Amino acid sequence: MGHRVILLDTHVLVWFLNGDPRLPDAVKTIILDEPQVYVSDVSFWEIGIKARLPKRGSAFLLKGRPIETEEDVRKIVNECGVQGFLTLPITTEAILLAPFLGGEHKDPFDRMLAAQSLVPSFMTLVSADKVFDTLSPNLNRYWPGESGDDAAKRKKPSKRAT
Repeated sequence: MGHRVILLDTHVLVWFLNGDPRLPDAVKTIILDEPQVYVSDVSFWEIGIKARLPKRGSAFLLKGRPIETEEDVRKIVNECGVQGFLTLPITTEAILLAPFLGGEHKDPFDRMLAAQSLVPSFMTLVSADKVFDTLSPNLNRYWPGESGDDAAKRKKPSKRAT
C-alpha cells in the first residue's frame, strides 16, 4: 500500500494556518488528505527571521496578527502539531546539498527546503514558487492550475511505498 509524503513551503504553511484565500482548494484538500505532511524546521526559522525584518514584518501573519515574537513563532509550531503535521529537521545531508543545487536563486531558506525534498528520500514540495523548478530536475513541486510547459511539475504528489 502506498502513501504520499509532502513538504510544505513556508508560504503554503502560513496560508493554510490562516485560511488565506490565495491557497487553492486543491492544495487545502491535499494537505488535509495526506497522511504525511511535513513542515521543515527551516520554515519556523524563516518565519521568525523575516518577521523581524522591517520591510517584511507584515509578510507573515497568524490569525490576522503580525508575527513579532518568539512566542508567536512557537504558536505556529504548536498549531502544526495540532494539525498533525510532522516536523522535518535539517540534516547534514541537506546542508551539504543545498549550496550546490542548480539555478541562480540564492534564498537560503528556499535552497534548504529544496534540498530537504530531495534527501534522504524524495518528497513532493508544495509551493507556488516556480523558482524551485530551476534548482534540480529531480525536485517534484506541486501547484495546481499553472500553465505553459510546467505540466510535469504540476502533477499531484507521487505515491510512496511504505
